[in-house]
Amino acid sequence: KSIAQASVTGHGTNIIQGLAVSMEATALPAIVIIGGILVTYSLARLFGIVFPANFNSPYKAVSIIEFWRRWHMTLSRFLRDYLYIPLGGGRCHPLRRHANLMATMLLGGLWHGAGWTFVIWGGLHGIALIVHREYERVAGRAGAWWQRARVFAGPVLCFYWVCITWIFFRAQPETRVALTGAALPRSQHRLVGPRWPPTV
Repeated sequence: KSIAQASVTGHGTNIIQGLAVSMEATALPAIVIIGGILVTYSLARLFGIVFPANFNSPYKAVSIIEFWRRWHMTLSRFLRDYLYIPLGGGRCHPLRRHANLMATMLLGGLWHGAGWTFVIWGGLHGIALIVHREYERVAGRAGAWWQRARVFAGPVLCFYWVCITWIFFRAQPETRVALTGAALPRSQHRLVGPRWPPTV
């Protein structure tokens, strides 16, 4: 039984296993996606094709907004231009702006696969974006100590929040039931996609 399965189902779970799960879930997407993109970019260059930059050291981000400006930048621009802005963007009442953010991230999660864990992944990022927006609003009216707190706490909070969200994103069908308490009908399991990373 894998570490992730043991941690989610409660068999043999401890703090060390929990940390191992979060680190594994954080490292593998970066290795698989960025590695694959580097290979694709290199092959494209052989034929004179230049793709736009897609990743820019996302785990160095000091906030969740900066993370999404660095992570999968083509997807981020798509979500912004074709979902967030058409819904009203940020030029509306704060509650409507928060709803636009949450709807965009929920749909972005669903775009990755037909599973509740993908929706939860998007929702967690939506929550983080809303909290960050409210923090920026309060910090703008507070003293300089708010900004100092952001410099020290921002990178740590952002990184570990992203670690937590990856656990849901990478959950396999058997773990999805334990995480969400619900499962897709058997006929729909194939929509979730292959195991990641693929087994050989």
